[in-house]
Amino acid sequence: MSLKKKTVSGVKWTTISTIGVNILQLIQLAILARLLDSTAFGLMAIVMVIVGFSQAFLDMGISNAIIHKQDISQEQLSTLYWVNVIAGVLIFLVVCGVSPFVAIFYHQPELTKLIILLGRHF
Repeated sequence: MSLKKKTVSGVKWTTISTIGVNILQLIQLAILARLLDSTAFGLMAIVMVIVGFSQAFLDMGISNAIIHKQDISQEQLSTLYWVNVIAGVLIFLVVCGVSPFVAIFYHQPELTKLIILLGRHF
């Protein structure tokens, strides 16, 4: 297969994947909007922004580095794994530390527990 065909195929599958994920997220949002009252939906929106922002820093390009360097040793993989675990713990601690300030800013004390609960999956 030529490089041009591989590129076109990769772009096609990436586009299909992105569209699929966005459609599923839209459906999820519509279901939550129907099930939750406006206050709970607003709280979840705030929490999801914080969690989404945190997730942007979680991977730090480690996955791309592993894919790029195909002949990676077991020791390097182990090191990257532990770096990723430590980064996840640190980000969770930062999210826990910031959550009371977010709750104070929005005058919603229940935000602290929600942020911590949803931040646990790091």
